[in-house]
Amino acid sequence: MGLDLLSTVPHVQARFQQASAIAGLDLVELVRTADAAALTRTEITQITVFALSTAIAEFLMARGLEPQAVAGHSLGEFSALACAGVLEWEEAARLVWQRGLAMKAASASGAQAMAAIGGLSAEALAALCAEAAPAGLVVVANLNSPLQLVISGEEAAVEEVMRRVRERPLTRVDRLNVGGAFHSPLMQPARDALRQAIESAVLRPPAVPVVSSIDGELVTDLEVYRKKLIDQVTAPVRWRDAVHRLRHMGVDHFLEVGPGRVLTGLVRQTDRTARTATAGSLAECELLLGQRREAGD
Repeated sequence: MGLDLLSTVPHVQARFQQASAIAGLDLVELVRTADAAALTRTEITQITVFALSTAIAEFLMARGLEPQAVAGHSLGEFSALACAGVLEWEEAARLVWQRGLAMKAASASGAQAMAAIGGLSAEALAALCAEAAPAGLVVVANLNSPLQLVISGEEAAVEEVMRRVRERPLTRVDRLNVGGAFHSPLMQPARDALRQAIESAVLRPPAVPVVSSIDGELVTDLEVYRKKLIDQVTAPVRWRDAVHRLRHMGVDHFLEVGPGRVLTGLVRQTDRTARTATAGSLAECELLLGQRREAGD
């Protein structure tokens, strides 16, 4: 993840060094040598993905690739806030590190799980979650696209909903490899732990428009938004609403910055007319910058 950029781009190296100081860990060494189990610990995943995503975005912006608007999915919301100047980078990094630790602690309270569901409406899936209530708490946690929803909750209840979904025709079920029931009421301890830090954070007017995946709306009133950001770890992610909002604003080219291409697929599922690209490696960044030079803008 980002090894080519870490080896060749000084700004990416600098951001990882800053993130390492905040976390008290050598994140560069972890990315280079740690196994998948270590890198998928939520507190490690969150700070490393944040550092890489924001560093790449800053690298591209410094070379003239300016965004019309920014948005982020779950953790990515903090990356978007940093890139738009709503949060200073260091403050955003500290919040992300605290967020990862708080979510890890909240996940230790019992067996928790998440699963991606395809082929059902949000209303139908919510009804199945209600029917599974005797098995435990489970809710619709992500509205990712018209083709993908995610449920989150106690493991037995998630398994019960998965069983019920499989009984329906033309559905798809995939259990997610995550460490907790993110974006569900089971993250309430994490919300409580983060509340004071978010309440005291300095929020600045965005330098570029920010569309929140908490509600799919533009961030305008910062104090109203602060309350939403406090609730973010327990609230569902409304990524498809954010994509619709961006399209209504005239955005027709979506650039996924950071490792992977999951959001690219979700954007395409939400709006097939949207153009997409990814920037998670040095080669992809060079391709984007080369295309910009060829276009002359």
